[in-house]
Amino acid sequence: MGRVLILATALAASTNQGCPSPPEPCPRGTVAFMGACRDGCPPSELTADRECGCPEGTQGLETDAGTVCLEPDELPGSDMGPADAASDSGEACTPGQECRPTACMVGVTECPGGALVCADQQAVSDGTTCDSCGAAVCRCHEGFCESQLSRVAGRLKRFPADPSDVLGFGSLVALRADGRHVAVVASDRVQLLERGADGLQEAPALLLPSVLASGARAIAMSGDGNVLALGFPFDGSSASGVLESLPEFDGAVPGAGGVLIYRRSGAGSFQVDAYVKAPAPSEGDALGFALALDEDGTNLIVGAPGRAFGGVPRSGEVLVYRREAAGGWRFEAALGAAQPQSGSRLGEAVAVTASGALVAAGSPGDPTSSGGVSPAPDALSPFSGAIHVFSSAEGTWSPGVLLKAPRPDTGDRVGASVAISPDGSRLVAGAPGEDSSSAELDDDLLGDSGAVFAFEFSLGAWSYDLKVKAPDPDEGDEFGRSVTLASDGALLFVGVGEEDGGSSDFGGDPARNDNNQSGAVFGFRRSAEGFVRVLYLKAPLPGTDFLFGEQVVSSRDGRVLVVGSPGEALGGAGLDPGDVTLENSAGAVYVYE
Repeated sequence: MGRVLILATALAASTNQGCPSPPEPCPRGTVAFMGACRDGCPPSELTADRECGCPEGTQGLETDAGTVCLEPDELPGSDMGPADAASDSGEACTPGQECRPTACMVGVTECPGGALVCADQQAVSDGTTCDSCGAAVCRCHEGFCESQLSRVAGRLKRFPADPSDVLGFGSLVALRADGRHVAVVASDRVQLLERGADGLQEAPALLLPSVLASGARAIAMSGDGNVLALGFPFDGSSASGVLESLPEFDGAVPGAGGVLIYRRSGAGSFQVDAYVKAPAPSEGDALGFALALDEDGTNLIVGAPGRAFGGVPRSGEVLVYRREAAGGWRFEAALGAAQPQSGSRLGEAVAVTASGALVAAGSPGDPTSSGGVSPAPDALSPFSGAIHVFSSAEGTWSPGVLLKAPRPDTGDRVGASVAISPDGSRLVAGAPGEDSSSAELDDDLLGDSGAVFAFEFSLGAWSYDLKVKAPDPDEGDEFGRSVTLASDGALLFVGVGEEDGGSSDFGGDPARNDNNQSGAVFGFRRSAEGFVRVLYLKAPLPGTDFLFGEQVVSSRDGRVLVVGSPGEALGGAGLDPGDVTLENSAGAVYVYE
């Protein structure tokens, strides 16, 4: 059976020195480039011919943030530019850095007064204060900003390992919005953690019906922690609609899928509330492949990427179920692309705002080759991916808005993961198949290094914001397979289970690639420079194929982070498991605060 190991050892100090709030994004007529707002045109300010009109003596360089106007010696390929300029100290700047006055490189504890130094990630005004660090989730530390997450609050293992748990323990996790309740799917149960006066404690496990054992592929918890949903996309029963109890699993419609809903009773325990199926199930619908619940558990969002919306095979569909005030669930709506395309697999990832009125759905198979907002569909860029955003007013759902990366590329798989801020002002979509070598370039040099694309909603419309990459991207890392937003969308966590870094715990070196697929979690804070890295987190004892970060979820304020490590094979307790290795990869879940 499972057990939780509470670790009281603080791994780092977490003193908050009152970092100021992040500054506003770059003003109109400028573009974020290498940590500064430079003259240029964001995508919304380009002409119909995608021209910018740079000042005389400068030339335009296209980036994901827009067109930036640069001096001739700053352009790629020039003999002297930001990527290879030297600081006054004689140290050469590496690609992705630039020389700035009175600025400290992240990790440098002393700033020579008035000297030019290589600035990377984020500038600071002196050696003690940060320019763009949010006090709620970050702190000033030795001249740079970092996340306040600083210790392991709990580690959950399942003993013994269950070979039938094909995904691995830690692949499916959910968290209450305030971080007080954690749910983890094992093969035949849901293990629960609840925070009390003595910290995190294990609550009685929720045993799954034997017929559904090992079949869960998605989990969601309402913001208040009172509703829990589990997706079973391989359910082959022929039943349809909303059921008060489990259907007869007759196997007549293979892969139709279903969702099991639990609701917390007055006594505090979870009880089966309903089992929902599609109104008219079809073979291969995969209903329940992805799930999301709003704040009070009234709206359940269910991805069914195999459904044929509008009769188009595997175009995908998102189904909305609503719980009535008097009790009982009902089917409300089926959402799909305005112009569905075969194989788009809409609903492979879903997210919902706190109110339940806005839904973001990933469509990683979308083949449209044009970028931006609501481009005309075509089939020229297979699996470039997209996101669809749907909104509701009093139960009436509007047609979705199609969001694409600025320059879609075959195989990027934008929308493989998706997260949206509680108020719906910002969303991010993972693109684990993206191939560029940096956030500023689109060079296809690092296959499947991965990226995250951010979008913003302002003045009644969606627009592209920017692209986020790992600070040291590597081929095959698939950065963006798991994403979560916190702090009203200002804090982004990205799980990278395929990452190869050899460091451990907090603040290691992302460039140290000597522990294959050990995994990592990156944290980024939104600032004028974009999403600036404030966290690089590894397992306390990382190991090959541990896949730490394969799944990551955070509390709404970013002060609690749950990380799944489904490949972890350590069998010991605490941070010092010794040389005990399990015969099977039992997996583990870490809770940080």
